[in-house]
Amino acid sequence: MIKTGVRTPRLRCWPAVILFAVSTVPAAAQTTVFTETFSRSDVPAPGTINGTGTPTSYTISGTGTGAGTTNASVAAASGNSYLVLDGTIAGNGSKSVAGAIPGGSGFSTTLSQNQTVTWGMNFKQNFANSSGGNGGFGVGSYGLATVLAASSTDLSTASGYAVILGSNGNSDRVDLVRFVNGLSNQTSVLPNVQSVRLSSLNSGNQQSYASAKVDYTAATNTWALSVRNDGTSAWADPLTGYTGVSALAGTGSVEQIGNGQSTLTNIPLANFGFDWNYGATTISSSQFDNFSLAFTPVPEPATVGLLAAVGLGLARLTRRCRPSPAGRVTA
Repeated sequence: MIKTGVRTPRLRCWPAVILFAVSTVPAAAQTTVFTETFSRSDVPAPGTINGTGTPTSYTISGTGTGAGTTNASVAAASGNSYLVLDGTIAGNGSKSVAGAIPGGSGFSTTLSQNQTVTWGMNFKQNFANSSGGNGGFGVGSYGLATVLAASSTDLSTASGYAVILGSNGNSDRVDLVRFVNGLSNQTSVLPNVQSVRLSSLNSGNQQSYASAKVDYTAATNTWALSVRNDGTSAWADPLTGYTGVSALAGTGSVEQIGNGQSTLTNIPLANFGFDWNYGATTISSSQFDNFSLAFTPVPEPATVGLLAAVGLGLARLTRRCRPSPAGRVTA
């Protein structure tokens, strides 16, 4: 029973409601820097790139048999265009096409200065080899690389990161690698995860179409690699659909780098590209398409400071807001 003449204490404070509103501020969405679909008639010509910026041209280079610009071209099939790198004459050599990452989107080419970075890519190798074959990037080996980020457009001397098909002496190994002073000097970024073996990609003398997606998170310096077999007809969207038996994925923690070397994520890597290394066994080629780069920017310092100040003020208000014995709210 409530006695008459006694006021029930009432709180007129509302910090909890405001705190809830602050805590539900949505995270920043990823921004697409560009998507390269090779919608052009030849490689050097400027083409339409979705997103911000357009490379004016690519640097085409090669070594060994078939070196020169004539072995890099854009082909089309079923209304879809794609990049082709090939060795027209059976012999040892390599071919690469590389360009600068378009600017203007706010993306930092120093990877650690972004919150997250995501790459998507399609690739295909028109050379089938046994699981014990000579896959890789040494002389006479077969391997293709989609270079995510590199210090220069000369991939024979650059340092950076790439997704490769053909590693550890096997042509059907897909791996995410860090390379220093050229693609032939590479180590896995995921040292605790065995490179993904896609033996099902082999089909006679043709490799199946494949997709891959790479995610980098700067705060924890972690990488994730997802790979999918798209079958023998066409590529699928490289940014979605990594479920089921045809897709494999691996996630690794911080890079295992010894001898006091600093991670490459802390230096500018302003270029991307594509590389095909081939041997003398047979005439061979590789194909690339739908390369994309997206990122989540680091929040502006002013935004972080504002949220911190609001949170501190609300905490102080919560401590000072209390009911008085007479039922009045005092501060």
